[in-house]
Amino acid sequence: MKKIINVSFFILFLACLFFLFYKKKDDEITLNVYNSGDFISTLSSGGLDVNDLFTKKTGIKVNYTTFQSNEEMLAKILGGGASYDVIFPSDYVVEKLIKENMLEELNFENIPNHKLINPILKNFEFDPENKFAVPYLFGFVGIFYNNKFVKENNIDWDILWNKNYTKKIIMFDNPRDDLAIALLKNKKSINSNNKNDWILAAEELKNQRELVQSYMTDQVFDKLLGEEAYLAPFYYGHAAQSESLRNNKNIKFTIPKSGTNKFVDFACILKNSKHKTEAEKYINFLLTEEVSRANANATGYLPANKNISEQLMSESEALRSYDMKKTYVYRDLSPEISKLNDESWVSVRAGEENLDFCNIVLIFIFCLLIILNVIIFFRKFKNNRECATCSR
Repeated sequence: MKKIINVSFFILFLACLFFLFYKKKDDEITLNVYNSGDFISTLSSGGLDVNDLFTKKTGIKVNYTTFQSNEEMLAKILGGGASYDVIFPSDYVVEKLIKENMLEELNFENIPNHKLINPILKNFEFDPENKFAVPYLFGFVGIFYNNKFVKENNIDWDILWNKNYTKKIIMFDNPRDDLAIALLKNKKSINSNNKNDWILAAEELKNQRELVQSYMTDQVFDKLLGEEAYLAPFYYGHAAQSESLRNNKNIKFTIPKSGTNKFVDFACILKNSKHKTEAEKYINFLLTEEVSRANANATGYLPANKNISEQLMSESEALRSYDMKKTYVYRDLSPEISKLNDESWVSVRAGEENLDFCNIVLIFIFCLLIILNVIIFFRKFKNNRECATCSR
């Protein structure tokens, strides 16, 4: 009997060690999360620390790093030099990653909050069965304008070509958004496969060039608040981050009636993730109402959670009654069209495609004048030397 008791205690001791070992192992799990800029609520943003709360609730640590652009993130992942569990790419990048077979299929048994997602964020063409990506935050491109100077009603994209606002217009400093605006102005798809549509869009931007004060991102609202500019297409959500803009009754936001870009950031799990189940728990956590509201307050953008996003949209005059069928996500463009757009953008930003005949003539005359002045200078120098010689 004594031996049986001793053996039982020994087995119990081993069982405890086994339990503690695996509990410790679970506690040491760290998720590598890669997100865009400050697109999450933190203590420094004055709100809830989302990652810290997740760790407290689950024991799973979060190693949170950021990227500045989708292109930076994509290059790092496709280059194979990084190991992440959860990433947050935008719509067209999700499509590219699916094509590259980089994303893990999701197990929605671990993401029960998927049922809380706003229906307008489901069944995209690049992921029709919602297998690879869970919507995180979304927004719309519209026009911010100063109603002291802009009096038009039912503003559409063509106002950005109105000569009455010459040098009072700010445009995006990137080709995809500006070309999309030009496409919408001409009733074309922002994901057109027709090369001629993109050529036409580039020509529209070249024609607009003399009206544009500058192409920028970070200083748009400074220009609007200082009344240096009156019109600027930009992302819905940024206004919420600027207290000065919120308090300025003259700065309004509208979504043009002919349609706009609906941009969506997604949470995805990479194929090489070592912690797929924990990553799914993290994504599920982001969809809760508490976290969704905190992220909306911190970023100004709309969360995927249906209850929170619909409430916020109902509070926005621009979004409340807008036809969501006229909002379109970006798709991954063909290499040929992407190359064409990059080349076109260089000429748009330069202000002209190449030097025209008049400029060539002006440069020729300028060079000729320099040459003539040099010849005259040397002739005078030579004559002065000859005169000096004669005088001796």
